[in-house]
Amino acid sequence: MIEDRSKFDEIVKACPILFGGKDSYYCECCLGWFKPLKTLFVAMEAHLKTLDPEVYDSDSDRRLVAQVKEKYGGLRCYMNWEDETMEQLINKAEEECIKTCEICGEPGKPGDRGWIQTLCDKHTKKKTK
Repeated sequence: MIEDRSKFDEIVKACPILFGGKDSYYCECCLGWFKPLKTLFVAMEAHLKTLDPEVYDSDSDRRLVAQVKEKYGGLRCYMNWEDETMEQLINKAEEECIKTCEICGEPGKPGDRGWIQTLCDKHTKKKTK
């Protein structure tokens, strides 16, 4: 699903607390959601830096993000640990992604046929051809 994993690796490098230095193999999203995901994870990383690492059990080999994927046209972000602030940030990103084309990042909406994806008009037309 990911055309260029190096874009998501940028996020992993920028957020060592969240990702524990691991690669982005568990991020199963298209590049159209790169911007909202980067905004989400940078905000979460900044929040974590304000907390005592004992709160979230900071082990450099353990990532806090378990999986990021598209499901039924929406963003799903599964965490190994989160607090209320992080949950609110995830909810905001989910709201952004459900109206953003997964492929190009332009405004989009979830489809209603077959595999549900959030796509713009251009990519919806390509999918139905």
